Amino acid sequence: MKVFLVLIFLSLVLVSCNSFKNGSIDFKTFDEYSLKGIDSISDIEKSKGYISIKRYPDSILVRAFYPNSDTWEITEYFNKKDYWCSKQKITNLEREEGEAGWFNHKQKFVFNDTILEYEYTNRDSIVMFQCLTVSTRKDKFIVFITPQDTAISGTFESLKEIAMNPYKFDYTLEADSTKISYLHYTKVIKGDTLFVYEKSPKQLQLLNGCLQNVYLLNNLGEFGLEDAINITPEFYNSDHDLPCE
Repeated sequence: MKVFLVLIFLSLVLVSCNSFKNGSIDFKTFDEYSLKGIDSISDIEKSKGYISIKRYPDSILVRAFYPNSDTWEITEYFNKKDYWCSKQKITNLEREEGEAGWFNHKQKFVFNDTILEYEYTNRDSIVMFQCLTVSTRKDKFIVFITPQDTAISGTFESLKEIAMNPYKFDYTLEADSTKISYLHYTKVIKGDTLFVYEKSPKQLQLLNGCLQNVYLLNNLGEFGLEDAINITPEFYNSDHDLPCE
C-alpha cells in the first residue's frame, strides 16, 4: 500500500513538472525589475542554476533552479494593469520557530523597474512588525513601519506612497517601535560580485557609502541572492571601500 501511495505521489510530481515545462522558456537568470528572462542557457550550463519562465495572459510563472541542487522555488506574478504583484507567502512561525499563533506574511509589488516587498508579522489582529523594502537596480531602502500605524493597509497605493519619499522619515540603524524610520543602501555589481553599501546621512562624503556586505553571486545573479555566498567585508581586500564600523 505504501509503495502504491509513493508511486501516485511521484506521478503527480511528474505531471506537475511536465505541465510547467510545456510552454516554458529557460534562461540563465531573471530580471525581476522588468520581469524578463536574461540570456538563453544550454543544458550543459543548467547545473549552475537556471530559470524557467511560463507566461499566461495575466500572469507570469517563474521557477528558479538553484546551482548543484535539487532545490527549486516557484514565484507567480499577477498583472494588475498599473503594477504586478506576487502571491502572498505566509509562514507559520509556530512550525518554524516555535512561536505559537504567529504568522509572517510577505508579498511583492513590481512597477517601473522598482520592487516593493511588504512584510509583516501578526497573531490574529495584533501586528508586531511591519517592514517595506524598496529595491531599484542601484538602491535599496528598508522602511520600518510602526505596528501602531494602522494607516498602512498593505495595498499597493499605500506602500507606493511611502516608497516615493522615504527620506521624509528618520534614518535609523535599528527598528524603532515608536516612529517610522528607514535605512538606505546602494548596490554595485562587478562581474559576479555584488557590493552593498550603507548610505547614511553621515556618509554622504563617500561615493557609495560604507561597505556593508559583499556577495559572490551564482548563475542566477541578483535574483538568486538568497543562495549567494556572503563575504564578510573585513575580509574583502580593497583600497577604496571602507567597511561599516
